[in-house]
Amino acid sequence: MGVRGLTSYLVRSEESAPYLRRLIKLRDTKLIIDGDNLCNYLYKENGFDCRCGGQYEEFYKKVLLFFEALKSKGVESFVVLDGAYDRSDKKLETRKERTQERIEKADRLFRNETSADGDEYFLLPLLAKFVFVEVLRDHLIKFAVSDCEADHDIASLAKDWACPVLSDDSDFFIFDVKGGFIPLSSFDVDQSTARIFYRSDVARYFGIREELLPLLASLLGNDYVSREALKPFNRTICNFPSDGLSGKEVRFSGVKYFLSQLPNSISETQAFECVLGSIESSESRERLEKAVEYSLQEYAITKSNLFDYLRNGVVCSLLRTQSNLELDEEVLRRFREGKFSTDCMSSLTAGKVFLRVQVEDCERRSSNQCSMALRQLMYGILSDGGRNMKRIEEWDREGFALMNTDVKPYNDKIPSISSILIDPHGRLTMFLDALDSDSAYIKSLPKELALVASSLRFLHRNSQPPLENSHLHALLCSCVKLEDGSWKHYLEHPTKAFSQPFDERAAQSFCQWQCVLRDAIHLNFVLLEPVQTPCIRKVFNGKLVHCLQRELTTGSKPESLMSPSSLARYQELCTAITVDQEEKGSIDPQSYPHMPEEIRSFIHFFHKHVTNQNLSGIQSIYEKKFNKLTKRYFEKSPWPEPDYVASLVDGDQVFLILYKELYYRHIYNKLKPTLEHHFESYFNYCDLFNYILNTDEPVPLSLPDQWLWDIIDEFIYQFQAFSQYRSKLLKKGKDEVEILRENTKIWNVHSVLNVLYSLVEKSKINHQLERYNQGGDPDSVAGEFGIHPLYKMLGYFSLISLLRLHSLLGDYFQAFKVLENVELNKKSLYSRVPACQITTYYYVGFAYLMMKRYQDAIRSFCNILLYIQRTNDIFQTISYQNEQIMKKKDQMYVLLAICLTLYPQRLDEHVHSQLREKNADRLQQLQRGNLQTFEELFSYACPKFISPVPPNFDAPPANFNREPFNLQLKVFMNEVLQQSPILVIRSYLKLYTTMPIAKLAAFLDMDESQIRTQLLCFKHKQRNLVWTKGTDALEGELQSSSEVDFYIDQDMIHIADTKVERRYGDFFIKQIHKFEEVTRKIQAFSNT
Repeated sequence: MGVRGLTSYLVRSEESAPYLRRLIKLRDTKLIIDGDNLCNYLYKENGFDCRCGGQYEEFYKKVLLFFEALKSKGVESFVVLDGAYDRSDKKLETRKERTQERIEKADRLFRNETSADGDEYFLLPLLAKFVFVEVLRDHLIKFAVSDCEADHDIASLAKDWACPVLSDDSDFFIFDVKGGFIPLSSFDVDQSTARIFYRSDVARYFGIREELLPLLASLLGNDYVSREALKPFNRTICNFPSDGLSGKEVRFSGVKYFLSQLPNSISETQAFECVLGSIESSESRERLEKAVEYSLQEYAITKSNLFDYLRNGVVCSLLRTQSNLELDEEVLRRFREGKFSTDCMSSLTAGKVFLRVQVEDCERRSSNQCSMALRQLMYGILSDGGRNMKRIEEWDREGFALMNTDVKPYNDKIPSISSILIDPHGRLTMFLDALDSDSAYIKSLPKELALVASSLRFLHRNSQPPLENSHLHALLCSCVKLEDGSWKHYLEHPTKAFSQPFDERAAQSFCQWQCVLRDAIHLNFVLLEPVQTPCIRKVFNGKLVHCLQRELTTGSKPESLMSPSSLARYQELCTAITVDQEEKGSIDPQSYPHMPEEIRSFIHFFHKHVTNQNLSGIQSIYEKKFNKLTKRYFEKSPWPEPDYVASLVDGDQVFLILYKELYYRHIYNKLKPTLEHHFESYFNYCDLFNYILNTDEPVPLSLPDQWLWDIIDEFIYQFQAFSQYRSKLLKKGKDEVEILRENTKIWNVHSVLNVLYSLVEKSKINHQLERYNQGGDPDSVAGEFGIHPLYKMLGYFSLISLLRLHSLLGDYFQAFKVLENVELNKKSLYSRVPACQITTYYYVGFAYLMMKRYQDAIRSFCNILLYIQRTNDIFQTISYQNEQIMKKKDQMYVLLAICLTLYPQRLDEHVHSQLREKNADRLQQLQRGNLQTFEELFSYACPKFISPVPPNFDAPPANFNREPFNLQLKVFMNEVLQQSPILVIRSYLKLYTTMPIAKLAAFLDMDESQIRTQLLCFKHKQRNLVWTKGTDALEGELQSSSEVDFYIDQDMIHIADTKVERRYGDFFIKQIHKFEEVTRKIQAFSNT
């Protein structure tokens, strides 16, 4: 919690109210400390690095010095730490807002930006709190973890023991803490002097009784009462005397004036009724009343269940599992001791886990995804076969947006949390198996290194992008140096010639390492520590590991960085981590002559089926065998080089072109393509399409529809990926920029368009579709090439890819023009590939959205989402497509939510229920007109737009890669800004049958002429061009299908028709009519 701006306001007020400023010497007293606040404060105030990943050794020492200074003055410290997420969801919006802010800070830190006032952004490193707790545990400082947020327990303990609170949370100005509140920023630990604030003084300054302080805090705004909820009240108080103040001080002055004018004897309830009485809108009153009631409850102090725990070790808690079962006492005890993570407790009790953000490239996948399997195993153990937990919802960044994902616990033959105590050996085996580390090498390591080596082994196998050798060796070297103390040479006496290095690619690996280490420690806690939990400060130091990474990339060998006495330890760790890894998931490219016989056999049969045009054999190999072998042998390495494969297939050029298509696609999918890969893949596509197009008769080649779609789809994806890669010139060296400058024709937009239009023309697919729509035989106009399945399907898939490409370029009119012969609302004869259907409707729906044809967009999204629901089993079996299809589905639900907000209408019940389940919170935010939510959701769900031209190589713009997106976002947000007043007007009109314009103007704080303008705008926005029939998706009729209709008669608004949702009966009536029509046709047919 926290009252926004209260601390700075009171500090500035000290001159006019000197009684607020009380200086004390802190001696011989108990002190209740807000642990999370202190952890953040000490890391930030000591200027430790946030960008590289954590200065944990130095942080440990500073925390220890702080507590030793307190102890030397006779201060007995009691530290209280935040616990699990509160299952009531009262602070869900606040939690989401703050996590989104952290994502933005992480991105700015990654790009090394500073704030507007020149300060560095602050983001506490991932494992800093682990280190903080290590200090408390190592030095026997009393501490406890709260059930949920710690504020209430801190206030309760301070009240019971009549001692002060140390924190930077402004809520402690409000709590009834008789011993006083010491802001961290006013505490000099070396001198043990502090500025202390008492509740009675704060109440005196505001001219109210102490009992009204919780109401004051609520009206100023805190984690429960949002700015939005307070807007109507703030409009009331802005007219009060403000003594020339500005900004937030006007708000403080207004609330102070409002409350101080109330009778001195008035109760909190009566005062709040006066507040509500100042607000005209009943909807606004109800919203504020609900929020403030929550807030007031939080300031009421009751007996803390930590009191008996800190005094005599008695464990009790109000926490319950999701199924409302009591928690095992041993689990609770370990939770209080910080040996059962708050994330695990959140999953067990609330089903929601907010994963922390790190400083990484936000355009890549979140580092938290690397250790997902470890969390799934933890959730499975905690779930107890579903007895304790119904669902787990993880909140993590996806790109730059905060998104939630339902995570399925791993439940295959794992013990329940209640049976873990029984088998110590089984717990050890389970832990090592989870990290792929049940080997003699791991077990032979010193006990303090077993978890570290196991975690690095897991990272080595599961990181995405794959862990580079220099990254692994930098991590190993840092572990050894932190253990033997030689790290000081790098950080206490840095080389003057270099500033602190930061390797962006390595940063991604190091972030994944911290996530794996965190989740491995959490799993170790759940399994009652079958291995020793390591000291974080002896395992990782962000500044150190980036320094070592620089040494390794400039030519140093890992062995040269080790002292002779530590070299054996380094080699021991290296062996334990890398042994047998080649057998599981990767093959050294140099070892192709010794490749498994299974791979040779696969290439032999693949070549044979392609040569013989055995379509069923090719389909089986392509859709099943290739993916199985990739998972088994090439998860983190490329397939064998084409030059080597050529020797196995007698140099068959057609087969080698097809093999290269798979080879480069695998690199794009599983690895990180280099500039050479970008170029070579482009040349291979040129060879493939020249072979197909530059011929006088159809080529003797048969490929399954799925592969043909994937070829065209991947062709566009790689063009898109290269366009984005080329646009980020500021991150590239001079040589790379020069190569790009000299090769602007490679992946040129004109060459890509030329291929697609040539395939369309060669196949005569437009002629075929036109004849098919007329009820004729498409083959009659297909010609020699178009009748061939290879050309026919490539032609059709090219039309869909042209739709996609023109949408990526922002030309939505042209995107629809290429589909002028495709009847979208009719089952297609030509597309039997689910991914093609989904791509078609995603881009059609998105193009309609950008053209403000919301009803058509809604219809398109609903059609394909119903299709996905009905064919879900198919996608589950096509594992290599399932992930991208599910992501597209989530994006379309988000776009559907946006369309429905801007143009409300009835949906199919199946789609609507899924939409509410997945996006209920987002829908609420959208309907409230939250512009940030519109922007975030558009960013998540829109395509990755590209520029049709390369950047200026001589003077590259700073954010050229973001320009296409920013342009489309601006177009979209302009429409949202136009619609935002309409959203509010619509909500009011739904409540009335008649309403004076003056009344609506008063509600919206506008004059009547403005309201009339907005109502005319509303009427205009109600009318939408809607497709009705035919193949031209651009054609349509103007229709109005708004859920609210109205007209204005002089100064009165008449709500003529509020359209109610149709019930299930409508559906059955419609089906009965259809059945009768079919019956009539059958009878007519039988009569003839």
